[in-house]
Amino acid sequence: MRKASFPCLPIWPARDSYLRKLLDINDVDPYEVPAKQWCKDFASLPPISHGDLFNYFVFGVSQYTLQEFKAFKTLESYKQFVDGWVQEIYTHKPANCNNTVIAAKVMHSMRLNEKLLKPWIIADADGTIISAHCDCVAGVGETCTHVGAVLFKVDAIVRCREKTTVTGVPAY
Repeated sequence: MRKASFPCLPIWPARDSYLRKLLDINDVDPYEVPAKQWCKDFASLPPISHGDLFNYFVFGVSQYTLQEFKAFKTLESYKQFVDGWVQEIYTHKPANCNNTVIAAKVMHSMRLNEKLLKPWIIADADGTIISAHCDCVAGVGETCTHVGAVLFKVDAIVRCREKTTVTGVPAY
């Protein structure tokens, strides 16, 4: 399934880049997945860690430019996560695919009254971030602050999920 029209991607190289990303999830376009196929269970999130975020934003290679991101500034999007800009997180695992799509609804950074943005991230089962996209102005670049805020929230959820408390372990 591929996006029939690209109103948010008027530049041909951006369209090609978008379609290349979809190859990692069996040509499923996250914007076309029906709501009932998204999972809200945090247990379905891949184990993304701080190291995965750093590797993606600094050493990751853009599908658009084919160069390293070196997006150190995006690491500052932690503040957006802390401030509660990430509203909802969902996952979708396409059929016959090892990768997971993480989608979210995130507040705009400059225009708070606008409708929520819908960034999505592709990660493998080990938590390695493969690619990302956002419908904001900078989203084609794959490293906007909205993507960063979502990834920081996923990291926090995963750390809380994997932390075992004393009362969470059987006594005998």
